[in-house]
Amino acid sequence: MACEARRYRERRPFFSAAGLSAAGRAAALLTAALLALVGLAGCSYEQSDSRTEVVLFDFGYVHWTKMNRERLALFEKDNPDLKVRLVTGDYSKLLTMVAGGVAPDVAYIDYVYVPYFAKRGVIECLDERIAGEGDDFLDRFFTSTLEGVRYKDRIYGLPDAWSPVLLYYNKTLFDE
Repeated sequence: MACEARRYRERRPFFSAAGLSAAGRAAALLTAALLALVGLAGCSYEQSDSRTEVVLFDFGYVHWTKMNRERLALFEKDNPDLKVRLVTGDYSKLLTMVAGGVAPDVAYIDYVYVPYFAKRGVIECLDERIAGEGDDFLDRFFTSTLEGVRYKDRIYGLPDAWSPVLLYYNKTLFDE
């Protein structure tokens, strides 16, 4: 096992020389991939039916995909000039798409990554786009969910789903 780990490190001399841990290497790779994603965002193309295709990447959880298909049907009905193609997969597929030059126009990214990527200029600030939606646009979101997509008082995403984290415990057992 130690030999395998050493060979793995030797194949990645830049990361090894930089002293990055496995988590650091993964973060560096994801940062590079998302930089490319932002650079390619908006690279939609015209379909033969004259609608602009927009690619949305989602992680393919069954209930999410079903819900997204329903929402996209409503969106396309309200926006007949757009055709949204839903692509599902995991982070490996997303990174492969980015590396292959076919990055999605929109992708779900967990809120915990927003400050990290915003600090590095990997994701686009949405303040100007939000301002164009009217003064009350952000009122539809819980303040706490907006804090999750904010970095240095700027918004880098829009909350799509939220669930509170709660701690349940057995009071009787805890008192013992």
